[in-house]
Amino acid sequence: MRDSEILAELEDLLRTMPPRATLRHNTEENFAWFGRARSIVCAWNGMSSVLFGPYVEAFIGSMNALVAEEAFAKLMTILHEARWDLRMRTTGPISIAVNRGQPFDYFDEVRRYYSALGEEKRQTVNLTIPARGSK
Repeated sequence: MRDSEILAELEDLLRTMPPRATLRHNTEENFAWFGRARSIVCAWNGMSSVLFGPYVEAFIGSMNALVAEEAFAKLMTILHEARWDLRMRTTGPISIAVNRGQPFDYFDEVRRYYSALGEEKRQTVNLTIPARGSK
C-alpha cells in the first residue's frame, strides 16, 4: 500500500472508533476495530506493530483500570504518531514561515515544493497567489 492509502485508512479508523465507554467490552465491533488498527499500524511501520499488540491485550484484558488506561494512552499515541508521520510524508508541510520583507523566500519555498512533486501531482496543483494589497 502507498502511504496516502494507509493515511486514508488510518483517518477513517480514528473517525469510526467505537465509543470510549464501551471500547473494552468484548464485542465484534471492538475486535474488528482493534484488528484493523493493528493491521494499519503494521502497514505503516512493522516495528511499532510489535508494541501495538501487547498494548491492545493489556487494554482489553487487564482487570486493573490504571493499567488499561496507560495501555490505551500508548495505543492512541502510536495511532496519532502514525497519522502525523504519514501526513508529513504524503502532503509535506502545511505552511511555511517567511520573514517580513522577504517575499522572495516565499516564492523559493513554493518553487521548492512544486518541483518536489511528481509530474502527476504537478498537473493537479492549483497555486493561488493573493492579489497585491490583500491579506
